Amino acid sequence: METLGTAGCGLEMENSSSNHEIKDNYGELENSIRKMLTCLPPPSPLAENCICRVPRKLHQLNEVAYKPQMVSIGPLHHGETHLKSTEEQNMRCLEAFLGCETINLEDCVKMIKNWEKRIRNCYAKSIKLSSDKFVKMILLDNSFIIVAMVESYLDNFLRLDLLLLENQLPFFVLEGLFKLVFISRSQNTDCCSFLELLLLQFKKICIRNHNPDLKQITRSSDVRHFNDLLRIYHAPFSQRSMPTGSV
Repeated sequence: METLGTAGCGLEMENSSSNHEIKDNYGELENSIRKMLTCLPPPSPLAENCICRVPRKLHQLNEVAYKPQMVSIGPLHHGETHLKSTEEQNMRCLEAFLGCETINLEDCVKMIKNWEKRIRNCYAKSIKLSSDKFVKMILLDNSFIIVAMVESYLDNFLRLDLLLLENQLPFFVLEGLFKLVFISRSQNTDCCSFLELLLLQFKKICIRNHNPDLKQITRSSDVRHFNDLLRIYHAPFSQRSMPTGSV
């Protein structure tokens, strides 16, 4: 009996030790999961997610149709090898943009920094770029688009790249920087709006009416990006309200 009791005590100690090992292993797993969740970026408001990737199944049908071929705009194709050749062109556009007497680099950086969180929230995918790199990219891409449109040297291939869903910038940023340069500090009351300039640039390739009527678009604040502008323009008037969370 004494031998059995000693054996039973040993078995209890062994089970206790085993339980501690299991508990310790669970503790490591729990800590790992907590750490993983801590690193998760906060979700973007659904209503602001308006720029996303095209579903993979559509990509597989015709990948070239959904990827920019000449210029990367925004973060989704930023840094891709086949688009590197346009980086110098973007910098020259920024140089020309900053050459305007009505603007300086500090104003541009400050404006984009203030909007950074809102801009990031426009992308359905979390953007991994640091704050400085993100702001620099947004400024370069914005200045390229604005200068190219004002100088009217967009060819049809560039225009098509600028209409791709994965190659978009939020419209409010483009319009804000455009106003900063050409409207808010200008005494020229005949200066066209960014919306008018945009429709003039795209009318030849994707707007059936070559004299587009701006009354067909309710407010520039309803426009989320270039691709969305065309959706609004071609949609029946009754369908032009902007549903929450729409693309």
